[in-house]
Amino acid sequence: MEAKPQILDRESLAAQEMSGDEFMRFAEGREDLRAHLGRFEAKTANGLVYLCDPLKPVLAPGELAVYPHHDEATDLLLLANSLGERFDFAVDPFGGGGHSMLPILKHGIAGRGVSHDINPRAVLLAQANAGVNGFEGQVQLLQGDTRVGLPQFARGEGERVLFIANPPFALKSKGGLDPMRDGGENGLDLTLAYLGHVARCMEVGDCVIGVAYSRLNSAASVVELEREVRRLVGDDFDFEIEIVGESTLWRNYRGVKEEPNPMFVTRMFTKAHPDDAEALYQYCEAQHMHLEQGWDQIGYFRYVMRRR
Repeated sequence: MEAKPQILDRESLAAQEMSGDEFMRFAEGREDLRAHLGRFEAKTANGLVYLCDPLKPVLAPGELAVYPHHDEATDLLLLANSLGERFDFAVDPFGGGGHSMLPILKHGIAGRGVSHDINPRAVLLAQANAGVNGFEGQVQLLQGDTRVGLPQFARGEGERVLFIANPPFALKSKGGLDPMRDGGENGLDLTLAYLGHVARCMEVGDCVIGVAYSRLNSAASVVELEREVRRLVGDDFDFEIEIVGESTLWRNYRGVKEEPNPMFVTRMFTKAHPDDAEALYQYCEAQHMHLEQGWDQIGYFRYVMRRR
């Protein structure tokens, strides 16, 4: 019988992170890593060394920044680990710089992976991260748009697939968002499009794990994401969703005060700088829209979906 993955928790993962001095000693003997440090920052998380964009990256015309989302990658890793299962391979269609896929491989939850991202800069960064961490032969990294479909993968007979879901889920604003952040009018457009693609190819034994922000009606205990997924996939799938209770909202978000999870929409304005009148106006406008549509809170959730 195949051994189950080692049980992980936040404390054990945090203990694997390197201090600044430890990282510098590590980097001394790694020419492949040092070659990237002039353009990217480095961080250790989830047992890996990550290259990622700095807060204000220097971008060539047409380039888009790569958002690392280390906290969300940790949430996904712990969710996958809690299943106590091993999968033959993992599929991550919102691959970014490899920050979600590579920990799944590192901790033995999947044997190999395929990932794509709409952002060519993210694909290059993911290739660099796979190389620095020694996973070149285990993961295929492609450019692709999940709104069109999933990355192509070949399933062997009896192989089980873990689908990873961490799409952009920022609510659309009047100013517009780049494709790496835009989750549509309710923040769920890409999540639902992806789960629709997955539902058509999932087999018994496969699993989807995901994180997303969703609006909810606290009085009626209705979570918009759960309601929409059940409408989308029907009775052929089991869907379990829960609030990420150990999380706050806007973790490490550029100095913005963190808010409890879930958060009342009347607190949305706290994300805007007090001197940014336009941002304050947009958040207040969004607050009114949510309340008019019957949603009084926004929460950060994790979920698992399986075919029956």
